[in-house]
Amino acid sequence: MVHPTPREPVVVEPVVNREKLLELLAWETERSPLDFKPWFDLNEKRDVLELAKHVGAMSVRGRYLVIGVDGHGKPTGDLTAEQVIRFDEAQLRSKLLG
Repeated sequence: MVHPTPREPVVVEPVVNREKLLELLAWETERSPLDFKPWFDLNEKRDVLELAKHVGAMSVRGRYLVIGVDGHGKPTGDLTAEQVIRFDEAQLRSKLLG
């Protein structure tokens, strides 16, 4: 998982480096293997369930989910440093399994 600075998007995928993130963002559009989402509030059960649905769907087919970007892969800047930390794999995995 990429550990971004507060204004960078988050990629939920087992092994992604900065180069892969930049490659995905360069597509500038969602495609079959790629889904962009501007926001998930992991304090809200509704958002956690929605994220779990997307992660499940994307992982079944080896696809990518990038969070913190608009529909064209441009960072929204909406994620705070505190929110980004919640996307750490250890925290996120326990949240999605809970």
